Amino acid sequence: VAGISNQAGISIQLSANGRRIVIGAWVGGFLLEGLVRVYEYNRDLNIWYRLGQDLYGNKPYIFFGGAVAISDDGYIIAVGADYDENNTNNNNNDNNGAIQYAGSVQVFSYSRVSRDWERMGDTLYGSEENDRFGWDVALSGDGHTLAVGAPQVNSVGVRRGKVWVYTYERFQWQPLGGQQLPLVGISPGDAAGHSVDISNDGTIVAFGAYNTNITSTSGYVQVYRLQDVDNDDNDNDEDEGEARNDHSSREWQQMGQTLIDVDDYRLGRSVSLSPNADTVAVGGVSKSGNHAGTVSVFRYGGSSATSSSGGGGGGGGGLAKTHHRVGFSSFEVISPAT
Repeated sequence: VAGISNQAGISIQLSANGRRIVIGAWVGGFLLEGLVRVYEYNRDLNIWYRLGQDLYGNKPYIFFGGAVAISDDGYIIAVGADYDENNTNNNNNDNNGAIQYAGSVQVFSYSRVSRDWERMGDTLYGSEENDRFGWDVALSGDGHTLAVGAPQVNSVGVRRGKVWVYTYERFQWQPLGGQQLPLVGISPGDAAGHSVDISNDGTIVAFGAYNTNITSTSGYVQVYRLQDVDNDDNDNDEDEGEARNDHSSREWQQMGQTLIDVDDYRLGRSVSLSPNADTVAVGGVSKSGNHAGTVSVFRYGGSSATSSSGGGGGGGGGLAKTHHRVGFSSFEVISPAT
């Protein structure tokens, strides 16, 4: 996605087989509204060619494409625009009634018929000013479960942060599991949801909170599993011949301990789950001023997690869109050097 200062590559993700890649350029476009483009690799010609049309934000400086995700087969993508405004309840359709910097996420599916990217459900929005909903996004393998990070959410404590999870049903995105707690930061200022990832089957979610002060150091990651909750009241609510599909009877429960920073790094700047979600890689950057980076790898052992880590170069910074990423291939942890 070539261009002058369009920040192409601020977000990027490959499909599972490595044949498709989605790239965000959050100040791309003629009006700086943000641009997302998908490429597919042609092995015979050894070239990448554009797949479908370019996708643009609906107004300037909403950072459309600041976060992207792609399904395993590359046919579904999610795009975050964390500076977007929520205008859904504004009857006058002007800025006076809009919720500023609420943030938004859109999901698109590729049509083999039209060969275009088509909207998949309605746009999802943050509900309060400065939520920054869509700062990070993640999709399950089939693209039908979506995790969204909003690290500036204040409704549960100043900049405590929150993560939402949705499932796609009946052409709409529906909340999955209990959405009030516990997918929020532990304390005000944590910025939980700065990084998010979700397992291949959509039942395990991990999120990072890089700015915490719960210990003498900073940063943590938590991992949650979606669990069924016994609810006898639902037993008699099923229509005859039709099973009840009630996602409110499932809730998110923490897997293992909170993974806390012990080496003076802002742990949780990036997070990645292995396909089966028994291993999580966590990126961090030093807050001591030397801009060193680290990757810690944790494996779930049933009730707790064990770790190993390694250092490397990395960039620093506050809550600016400087995504430092880690990611899993099928066999190994991949860490950016810079």
